[in-house]
Amino acid sequence: GVCTSYIVQLDLARKTIVAGDAKRVLVTQSSACSRLMPEAEPFSPWFGDAGGASVLEAADEGFGLLATSFRTWGSLCRAFCATVPGGRWHDGGRVVAHNEDRAGAKRMQLQAADIGQEVIGDLLERTGIKKEEVKLFCSHQPAAWFPDVCRRHAGLERAHMFPSFGYTGNLSSVNIPMQVTTAMRERFLKRGDIVVMFALASGMMAAGAVLRWQ
Repeated sequence: GVCTSYIVQLDLARKTIVAGDAKRVLVTQSSACSRLMPEAEPFSPWFGDAGGASVLEAADEGFGLLATSFRTWGSLCRAFCATVPGGRWHDGGRVVAHNEDRAGAKRMQLQAADIGQEVIGDLLERTGIKKEEVKLFCSHQPAAWFPDVCRRHAGLERAHMFPSFGYTGNLSSVNIPMQVTTAMRERFLKRGDIVVMFALASGMMAAGAVLRWQ
């Protein structure tokens, strides 16, 4: 799941609560990407380390997590890897981030906005929410350009963002919960506000969620 993990966790937590198996669910994320970065590579400063935790409980009718949407493409599994170069992660030696399929890595980047448009469009169609109703867009942030390009391509120009890449780098699964936390601390979100989340992970997997803030 990598960078999509938070949305996957939200989906699992909601199902656990709805099934009556728990009243509250604690979900945690961690990113320790800096230890995977080969220092000589130009992309090594793009990644940061962080941790996050959220406590989730049942919301009022019509509030909370309204829908999730997921996609996966196994053909791009070698676009971005964390392994011992030339071997497997358990072969011995330092595990580092690298790509073993440069064409796949390029394709993954070029498809990002189109995938976001598809996933977000699916969420809004299923919930009957209009694009102009979205108050906050929380996006995965593998690069500075990524959130705004995905937001505009999905037609969410009116939605606000709290980009963090410029001062934290890519925080993997912590990207989205950090943006939600920032919105809370800024007292930006009010009851009834619509929040859309979108993340893309190497592998490749895409995940989206829409919620009505309680």
